Amino acid sequence: RGNWAQVGKTASNYGIQDTYNIVGLFGATPIVNPRSYKNNPNLKPEISTEIELGLEARFLKNRLGFDISAYKTNSKNQILRTDVSSASGYSQKWINAGEIQNKGIEIQLNVVPVKTSYFSWDMSFNWAKNINKVIKLEEGINTLLLGTGVGSVTFNATEGESYGVIKGTDYVYAPDGQRVINPTTG
Repeated sequence: RGNWAQVGKTASNYGIQDTYNIVGLFGATPIVNPRSYKNNPNLKPEISTEIELGLEARFLKNRLGFDISAYKTNSKNQILRTDVSSASGYSQKWINAGEIQNKGIEIQLNVVPVKTSYFSWDMSFNWAKNINKVIKLEEGINTLLLGTGVGSVTFNATEGESYGVIKGTDYVYAPDGQRVINPTTG
């Protein structure tokens, strides 16, 4: 079997045009607060294109079979919010982030080891592998911070690496493998 598909996605209405929250009135004049993120009227739609090839076969009166599929999906212009300088009046803004590729393989094995007129024992085994890669990011951006964890742990999208790579710091180790604590300078 073979398949080619392309789907699009857009930001919500509240991601394109700036909106304001009315927080009170000063006489008849409304008092408004902008959102903490900057909307982007120039966002392009996110487009994902996928190609998939597969083969399914059954043998020995359907007592043995397999299904194997390979796929590749490229998503362009992901719509994400990214951090910006608070001097802009916002903490984040909506952007078209770049291109991410997912490719992989899925395998299923079906076996019927016992089959009588009153009983059937069916077994299925599955295995899958997906590899993703950030192909490119918006011009001028090499790494997008997706989130933070405890301490200095971050979740990132970096060109040439997998999407969502976790990065952090480690201890400094001496040549004997022990952690260095309060090193003295000489």
